[in-house]
Amino acid sequence: MTDWSSEKTLDFIEEYRKYTVIWCSLDKNYKNWEERRSALQELGEKYSLDSKLILNKIKSLRRSYFVRDHGKVLKKKSGSSADEIYRSSWFAYKHMLFILQGDGARKGKDTITTLEESLVSICIWSFLSLIYIACITDIYLATIHVLHST
Repeated sequence: MTDWSSEKTLDFIEEYRKYTVIWCSLDKNYKNWEERRSALQELGEKYSLDSKLILNKIKSLRRSYFVRDHGKVLKKKSGSSADEIYRSSWFAYKHMLFILQGDGARKGKDTITTLEESLVSICIWSFLSLIYIACITDIYLATIHVLHST
């Protein structure tokens, strides 16, 4: 699966997005493992892969996305304006923004939203982890400053 083209990966992301039972905790069947397993199998059939390999691909994409998503906090300068928008160089970053809706999607609501709506609907756990990373970074930088001053 590592030899997937960018086009195939983006196609996969769009298909994955349709299966909210896999990624959206507010989907009514999210906690139903049989429904989730069935969705993974359907997705696997579309790509001629077993559900374990599909799950590995999903984990890999999510990991890549969140590494870059958390990276934007580290790159944000102190005092920068709210108008400054983080732009990742990873080709699939904007296609994975729907992941942020995981706790924000509602039944009957179109899950395809604009970039701004996706950014506003960040999950609470994601927000808290961003704050944690920012605090750790500040502590680390302060420690380095103190060490270099002595």
